[in-house]
Amino acid sequence: YNINLEGKNILQETDPVNLKLKPEKLDSVRLKIKLPVKKIKFISRQIKSNDSLNISAVFHIYYQYLNKPFKLTFRKKQTIESPTPPEIKITEIKRNKINKFGKEIIVDVSILVSNNSKQITFDLEDVHYKISLGEHINGKGIIKNKLVVKPGESEQIIVPVTLKVEKPIRTAIDLFWNKEEVFYEVEIIGLLNNEKVKSIHKPLLKFSTKGI
Repeated sequence: YNINLEGKNILQETDPVNLKLKPEKLDSVRLKIKLPVKKIKFISRQIKSNDSLNISAVFHIYYQYLNKPFKLTFRKKQTIESPTPPEIKITEIKRNKINKFGKEIIVDVSILVSNNSKQITFDLEDVHYKISLGEHINGKGIIKNKLVVKPGESEQIIVPVTLKVEKPIRTAIDLFWNKEEVFYEVEIIGLLNNEKVKSIHKPLLKFSTKGI
């Protein structure tokens, strides 16, 4: 059999079946086909503007009847949706309060997750994040609740984050003089799952951004 994605061959294999079929009997065979993930990702990135992929397969069955060789060929073509990873944006980082003598700062981070897919619902879970403000304020944590984003929709979540301050006095001065402009850096890593594409190993979704 040959399997093609967008006209490009991604797999060509021969599997011995060794099936003996008696007259007027039916039987079935299940093939374990291992698709090359790297090739699929490479082709998908080349045509990432499309929201679907054309996959086709050609199967050749060789058999013997009355000691004579025969060959059957059948083709199957299907259009499948190409899962587009959701977009993540940091819409706002708002200072909430300072406690413990200036050694901790609590901020509310507004995260917008948009699903541009037309059919696939995405689940984002086990999300780890790292956040830094300026040079001496850092924090990290886990978002425990699963985030479900339906096709064509967006979800906004507000995550309260406790940041550790390495140099309280220096940081207080920087925040006083730069009330509206504080450099930030955010990194988010989570497990991405969807209802139509099942996988033993859930893909990682990585996102990072910088700004003021």
